[in-house]
Amino acid sequence: MAKNNDKFLLVDYNDAIEIMTQGTVANCIEMSAEEFFGDQSSILEDLLRCSDEKSSIVRELSYQIKGIENQRYFSFTYAFVPPNMVLQHAEDITGKKQAEDALKAEKEFIEILIETANSLIVGLNEQGNIILINKMCETLLGWKREEIIGKNWFDIFIPTGSKNAVLQIFKQTALGTLTNLINPIKTKKGEKLIWWHNTTIKREDEEIFIGIGIDITEEEKSRRRIEDLNKSLRLIIHILGHDVLNDFHAIRLALEVIKQEKDEKALEIAFNNIDTSVRLIKKMRELENLISSGEELKPIQVRTVIADTIKTYGHDSVVFEIEGDCKILADAAFNSVIDNLIQNAIIHGKTDKINIKLEAQKEICEIRIADNGIGIPNEIKAHLFTEGFKYGKTGRSGLGLYIVKSVVERYGGEIYVEDNSPKGTIFVLRLKRAF
Repeated sequence: MAKNNDKFLLVDYNDAIEIMTQGTVANCIEMSAEEFFGDQSSILEDLLRCSDEKSSIVRELSYQIKGIENQRYFSFTYAFVPPNMVLQHAEDITGKKQAEDALKAEKEFIEILIETANSLIVGLNEQGNIILINKMCETLLGWKREEIIGKNWFDIFIPTGSKNAVLQIFKQTALGTLTNLINPIKTKKGEKLIWWHNTTIKREDEEIFIGIGIDITEEEKSRRRIEDLNKSLRLIIHILGHDVLNDFHAIRLALEVIKQEKDEKALEIAFNNIDTSVRLIKKMRELENLISSGEELKPIQVRTVIADTIKTYGHDSVVFEIEGDCKILADAAFNSVIDNLIQNAIIHGKTDKINIKLEAQKEICEIRIADNGIGIPNEIKAHLFTEGFKYGKTGRSGLGLYIVKSVVERYGGEIYVEDNSPKGTIFVLRLKRAF
C-alpha cells in the first residue's frame, strides 16, 4: 500500500494473495484502501498509524478478502517502508482460530461440569497446594475458594491422625496409580467423612492431582447405628435367654419350697430374683434407648440432672455433696449415665457418701464422682467398661458401665477411673461443654 494525498492505494501483491483470491486481486491495482477493505475501519486505522509512527503493528481479526466467499481469520502485520509505503502481511489463521475456539468451548464445558458436579472436586499441585476446588467442595468446607487457593490441603483440611495415610495415597497417585480412600476432612462445621477417587493429569510440565469425593458421613453414621443396634439386640436376646430365664427358674423353685415348707428364706430368694430380673429389664431398656436414640445433642445443665437423679434414691443411708456446675452437649441418655455411676458406688462400692465435683474448663466439662467405698481392685480396672463384665457377689448383668461408656463416647467424651484417698473410687467424665 502506497500513501498518496492522504489515501492508501494498492500498488503490489505477491503470488500467495493472487492464489488466495483466484486472480481477482489483479483487478484491484490502484484501488484505494477504503474501497479494498470496505468497512474494516481497524485496518485503515492501522495503515495510517503505521505510516505516521513509522512502526510495526500486528493485529488478529476476522476479515473477508475480496474474491473469497467465506469470512476468515487473519493475523495482519504492518511494516513501514520509506518513503511512503506500508507493507501489509496477512497470515490465514482460520484453522488455528477454529482450534482455539473449539478448545475454549471444551474448557468452558468441563468447567461447567466441574462447577455443577454433585461431588467434591479438588485439584492439588505436586506440593499438595490447592489449585482447584468446585462449588460443592467450597460449600462443604465452609471456605471461599479465594481464601484457600494456594494453601496446603494436608495442613488445613486433613486431621492429624489421618495425615500419614492420606499423604501415602497422594504419593501413590502421583506415580500414576488410580487410588481410592475413605478419610475424614476438617470443615468449619466439624469433620466429614469422604470417599475419594484419585488420579493425576499432566498440565504443561507439572502433574496435577485430582480428587473426586463423595460425602458419606451420614451413610457411615447409619451403618454404625445398624451395627450397634444388631449388637444391642444380640445382647438383649442373650440376657433374656440366660440371665432372666435363670432368675425365673430360681423363683419357681423358691415358690415351690414356700408352698411345701413355708420357708421364709425361700421367699426372700424369690423376691431377690424378682428384683434382679427387674433391674436386668431396666438395663435392657436403657440399652435400647441408647442405640435407638436419634436425638440431636443439646445443652444440658449437669447439676440439675444429678440433683434430679439423687432424689430417686430416697434414703438417708448415703450422703450426697455436689460442688460446682457446668453445661454439656448431651441428650436424655445422660440421666442413665449418672444413675448407673451412683448405683455402682452404692451397690458395688458399699459407700455411704458420694462427692460430685463439676468443673468447667476451656472446652471441657469435667465431672468427678467420688465415693468412700471399698474401691475397685487394680486387676479388674481394665475390664470395667467391657460389655457383660461382672465381678464379685454384687455383679449383675455387666451392662451398667458398658452403657455409661457407650453414651459418653457418643457424646465425643471420655471416662476413666481413679482411686480415691484414703479409700474408694473416683469416676472421671470429660465431656464437651455447651456455650
